[in-house]
Amino acid sequence: YDVAEAERQEKEDIYLTGALNGEAKGRASGLQEGRASGIKEGKAIRDEEIAKMMLQEKESIEKVMKYTGLKAKEIKTIQQQLYF
Repeated sequence: YDVAEAERQEKEDIYLTGALNGEAKGRASGLQEGRASGIKEGKAIRDEEIAKMMLQEKESIEKVMKYTGLKAKEIKTIQQQLYF
């Protein structure tokens, strides 16, 4: 029985276990961040599309703000893109 080899193997096992745990945690965190980012981006696209439809129907900026949560400046930018 080689004590030095056993100690080396134990350290390697601890390192590999830590590395695998760290990788799993990092992957889970990355997936969570990616989902949150995707949801946020999807909501922004949806709100812009709703704003476009409302503006095409001649709804007021105030009403578009109320239903989309967009700021007046964002709505005016969308409005300019529609008509210019």
